[in-house]
Amino acid sequence: MRIALLETAPPEPDFDARFGSWARIFDALLADPALELVPYAAWRGVLPRVTDADATLVPGGLASANDDAPWIDALLAHLRAVHAAGQPLVGICFGHQVVARALGGQVTRRPPAGPDDGFVLGVRPVNWLAGPLAGRTTRVYMSHHDEVTALPPGATHLATNGHACVQAYALGRTLGIQGHPELTPDVSRHYLHKNAIGVDAETIARAERSLDDGDDHGVVARLVHDWFTDTPSPPP
Repeated sequence: MRIALLETAPPEPDFDARFGSWARIFDALLADPALELVPYAAWRGVLPRVTDADATLVPGGLASANDDAPWIDALLAHLRAVHAAGQPLVGICFGHQVVARALGGQVTRRPPAGPDDGFVLGVRPVNWLAGPLAGRTTRVYMSHHDEVTALPPGATHLATNGHACVQAYALGRTLGIQGHPELTPDVSRHYLHKNAIGVDAETIARAERSLDDGDDHGVVARLVHDWFTDTPSPPP
């Protein structure tokens, strides 16, 4: 299976030198040689034809899904076409949000005066309401200002928590996940400090402590794998 990886931010030389490319990170997440990731610089407006791939993966990024930018307009149109074609489509963090917007959902910036000063950072519990993980609670790293506040019409609400009501949703062959199942604890620590500019020291310290308690990124990664292959893996 050929999966288009729609990169949403420029390369980071320091990150690539330490952890490898995002294609390599997601290869590790999927852990399946039958799944071939092909990167496209969506942030530069470079997108495949729908027929160039069998599935699509949209990762996190620094932009907002609500940004008024030509590349986001092009991405929204492409995601609608992928969804309409019935191909497997997975969005993670920014991807979760921009896919929701493309399909008629709503994405909102968290209020600065709210919990976490508007910025969710660290490993958080997620309660699964439906789907393969229904009834389970998983812990996954998160780093986001925006959140999905209204589902796309017809979507199923898969997961929630006290920080972002819509933690995951599904609509046909489309899946959105707010957390980061692709990030190992080492990568999470890197991004915790890189993305926490302007965040108070106590919030950063609390996020650091949350990483020490471990997470369930492997469980959610398996869900992503199975979404693409439509073949459930053995239970963990």
